[in-house]
Amino acid sequence: MRLFEEVEYLSRPEDVLNKKCLGQKESLKKIVWEACLQEVEEIFHRHATSQGLRVVNFHTLLIGRAR
Repeated sequence: MRLFEEVEYLSRPEDVLNKKCLGQKESLKKIVWEACLQEVEEIFHRHATSQGLRVVNFHTLLIGRAR
């Protein structure tokens, strides 16, 4: 098992919601955007750097071997 750390910078508040709603139904995305966008924008602008909002992603790679 290997753990990978990836740093990315989100350039817009909308990118935060796109990332969090990935794979969800459109009806749920609409509810989340209407309920959360304003607060996400405030938080984004408070914490973003000139590069954007820093986000750390972790990925795990599992390798199996047949016997």
